[in-house]
Amino acid sequence: MDQLKGKIINTSLQGSSIVETITALLIIVISFGAGMSIYLNVITNEQTISKTKANIILETVMTETIEQQRYLDETIQLHGLIIERAISVFTAEESHRICAITAYHQNGQKIHSIKRVIPVLE
Repeated sequence: MDQLKGKIINTSLQGSSIVETITALLIIVISFGAGMSIYLNVITNEQTISKTKANIILETVMTETIEQQRYLDETIQLHGLIIERAISVFTAEESHRICAITAYHQNGQKIHSIKRVIPVLE
């Protein structure tokens, strides 16, 4: 019994030093920072991709507006986006117009818009 008591008393748990603890915390913080950086980069790229897609669609609609001389205010649905076109007079003699085209998500959130002065060909 005395041998058992002596053995229990003399054994101690090996702990980690303060240097090892700080090193482990530093590794965890660096890993978390790298993970957050990658996450934010992915979110930003997703928004950039949708904005670029909307810009291509808006430029196509603008080109069609000029080619077809279709100077009407209208709202259309194209490639899963709501495209809104607004035409207004630019000069007093009405030889130029302002064409503003805006793309919205289905939920109504604005993605991108373009505005150009276009000549009226008669």
